[in-house]
Amino acid sequence: MPAITSYVDEVEAPTDRPLETLDARELPPQPLENALERLADLGDEVVLVQRNDRAPQHLYPQLDDRGYTYETIDECEKRKQTATSVRVFAVCLHATGCSLRETQAILPFIGVERSHHAIWYWVHRLADSVTDPPTAQPSRVAIDKTAVEINCDWSWVYDAINLDSRLIRDVAVFGRRGTDPAVAFLHRVTEKHDLGDTVYLVDCYGYLVALSRLGLGS
Repeated sequence: MPAITSYVDEVEAPTDRPLETLDARELPPQPLENALERLADLGDEVVLVQRNDRAPQHLYPQLDDRGYTYETIDECEKRKQTATSVRVFAVCLHATGCSLRETQAILPFIGVERSHHAIWYWVHRLADSVTDPPTAQPSRVAIDKTAVEINCDWSWVYDAINLDSRLIRDVAVFGRRGTDPAVAFLHRVTEKHDLGDTVYLVDCYGYLVALSRLGLGS
């Protein structure tokens, strides 16, 4: 079972307030009354985390009437939506130098939208078990970039994909696009992998200039 604090992080509830828990799975057949009584006894600054065996549909209108703010986390649905491979990918993104916000902005491109608090939890939970990607000698590598908006500013995500294995070999985020970021990214990739005989697939002139500067073929 995840730590209670991870639920608070995931829904972006205030983390600087007192935290109380209520396990409604162990209550008698009146969990709604028990929950409302517990809330009435707590101060307005307290965050209450309640565990249920199902969504408390009858409790929601009562919370609305009393002006409480709440959010439900469906653990089963969350596990289905966030496969281990996606979490590992996010951890690897963060390990390449992407911030939590940058990682959060990149994930929608693979159909995943999660809070930066959830990503923080993945990083701290999985980082020790995720090994560095192995070095490779791919015969064909596609280089591409994608514009993403992070905190109202535009950044560019550069990626290198091994077309033989369909694996992402590297990812980096730059505050601008152009030849210089392309050179920096390609140099970074060549430092990690043996790409002496690799064919590069690129789609714009800037990459050709970058490859030429580094003495690489295309």
